[in-house]
Amino acid sequence: MRVLQAVSLGAAAVILTSSVATAQSLADAAARERAKRKGKTQGSAKVINEEELRKAGGNVASPAATDTAGSTGTSSTTATTPGQADAAGAKPAAKGDEKSPEQIKNEQMAAWRQKLELARKQVGVYQDLIKALQADLNDMSGGVYTPRRAAAQTNLEKTQGELTVAQQNVADLEAEGKRNGYN
Repeated sequence: MRVLQAVSLGAAAVILTSSVATAQSLADAAARERAKRKGKTQGSAKVINEEELRKAGGNVASPAATDTAGSTGTSSTTATTPGQADAAGAKPAAKGDEKSPEQIKNEQMAAWRQKLELARKQVGVYQDLIKALQADLNDMSGGVYTPRRAAAQTNLEKTQGELTVAQQNVADLEAEGKRNGYN
């Protein structure tokens, strides 16, 4: 009888250890994802000036360029072939390179939907992990005041905190979708 108890406790310890290791790696993955998202949101806006537009092949008419061309009475426009640089050193953009605003919005919407789906899956994983930890805590056969139960309680509280963060992330993404009209 004692051998059976020892074997079952050993098996439970192995199962609990694997679920704790999974919880820790899942928590680490969530922390890395949050840090990555914070890094993306800071400084993600880029201001494009006239020089960059010229380099990209766009037609930018600044007042200085208009005055110099108008005062001499001659035009300095030259025809360029695709891949050939114009007089300013900028290459013209190919016709197929430009995307319409609708295409850009569709790409942004697809990226948003992918982020939202991933965040919802993360919430589901945390909920499943909490159920498993709670079921382990509800099992009173191993004793009430044991290090195993204390570790399970600590992991449960930590996972509940991560679940709260993940649920807030989903709510933030849903609010972003409403603001941008992605729904």
